[in-house]
Amino acid sequence: MKTQQQIQLDPDAALAAIHAVRAAARRRCTWGKSRLTKHRAELEKLRGAGGSFADLALWLRKEKRIVVERSTVMRFLEKQNG
Repeated sequence: MKTQQQIQLDPDAALAAIHAVRAAARRRCTWGKSRLTKHRAELEKLRGAGGSFADLALWLRKEKRIVVERSTVMRFLEKQNG
């Protein structure tokens, strides 16, 4: 008959490892570049030429097949221009 080895479980160490994994998952960056980043120069040119944010959103929808709201374009350009 085989002798069974008793595994000593250290609950504090196990919980610390679990908490470390969960903390890393919370810190993980789930967002990346904006879909608008590639078109920033064009958006700034259109805006500089007098286009409204609604015009820019419509341009993105028709020309680039990117569906965003007017406020998204406005927030993006405000963040980019600081």
